[in-house]
Amino acid sequence: MKFESAFGVPIEQANELIATKTLTISKLLALAPPGTIDPTPHLYDMTMYTLGSMMVVGALSHYMVKPLKRKPVVIDVKESLIKEVAKK
Repeated sequence: MKFESAFGVPIEQANELIATKTLTISKLLALAPPGTIDPTPHLYDMTMYTLGSMMVVGALSHYMVKPLKRKPVVIDVKESLIKEVAKK
């Protein structure tokens, strides 16, 4: 098998090779049939579209936030005094 002859280990140990950075996309492409397209430029396309969409949603949400109307807070003094006396 091409993988074992190129890297000296079976394909089941590919994770270990990736962790030690021995196995890379460019090295795998050397083993691939001629005409195989390098996927490197397209690896993050979907991620970037997702992040861009989230930025747009965040910007729109930020724009939609409005300050609350100020309402006077009316405290019933009589009720608050009764509660204070009841606590004592």
